[in-house]
Amino acid sequence: MVYFSACSVFAEPDGIGFAREFFDTSKCRAVIGYGKDVDWLEGMLIDLLFLHRFYSHPEPWTHLREIHREVKKAFPRAIALGYQIHLAE
Repeated sequence: MVYFSACSVFAEPDGIGFAREFFDTSKCRAVIGYGKDVDWLEGMLIDLLFLHRFYSHPEPWTHLREIHREVKKAFPRAIALGYQIHLAE
């Protein structure tokens, strides 16, 4: 998994294409990031919410979407910031 804690990594129009190209090149399982510019404090909060859930989950690799949804539910501002997960499938 690669976690891009940077602004606008998945911004349109090329954001989804970037995710697909990154999968093809890196062979990673998932990429996570934002579609909009993010204030560093909000971004850090969202990142820590995800990482805490990921590392405390007994089987995080099979529950990445669920963990991502939990973060957006706990901190709805993440949705407005374009917080995204893309899985290699």
